[in-house]
Amino acid sequence: FPSHDNLTPPPPGKAHVRIFYCAEIGRLYPINVTIRSSLDNIQSNNRVFNDQLPNQNFQSFVPIAAPGVYNLEVRSGTTLLLNEPTLNFREGKIYTVIILGPEDPNIPLSSVNLSYSTITHN
Repeated sequence: FPSHDNLTPPPPGKAHVRIFYCAEIGRLYPINVTIRSSLDNIQSNNRVFNDQLPNQNFQSFVPIAAPGVYNLEVRSGTTLLLNEPTLNFREGKIYTVIILGPEDPNIPLSSVNLSYSTITHN
């Protein structure tokens, strides 16, 4: 998926993070993504499949306090689809967190299992 990457290093005490949603089920089930710790948080709501392609705002990196261990939580409505309590961000690094899921866009929400992958750009 093409994106416009601004790989300018983050300021001291920060990492840069962005979220891509690449699960086909996103055509039916929008998600809300929270990345949080006691230090900082990112909230990205009402995300749909590959919405980072037409929306430049979703391609942008967001500064977040680092170093830190963060919790990644993904919900569709009130249904918890992914809970990962040990997402590590290091100071000075740039990350893309990719939300992944089943290729079958027609499965019921109760059967959806999401996963994630993290790309470190520097």
